[in-house]
Amino acid sequence: MKITEAFDTLQRHGHVCDQYNFDHRWLGKQPGYFAYLKSTDNQPSVETLMRLHFRLLAADQAHAVYGLDTGELSDLACSMMDEVKLRCS
Repeated sequence: MKITEAFDTLQRHGHVCDQYNFDHRWLGKQPGYFAYLKSTDNQPSVETLMRLHFRLLAADQAHAVYGLDTGELSDLACSMMDEVKLRCS
């Protein structure tokens, strides 16, 4: 899964309001990072993908505590880990 698909999914489900929020909250990067990736057609680092993976898992666990589990966060987390495995093999 591409990082743009992750952003689109998170935005569609109301977990992110804009690219800058995605940069900071989900990627742990400075505002403008996601826009830079898109404009240069670059991929995020493995470190960034791992950070996103673990933040998705943490959010999924928090949602499960409150009965809000819809599955999209764990699916995204698995997709990010699949991307990491692909890039590291």
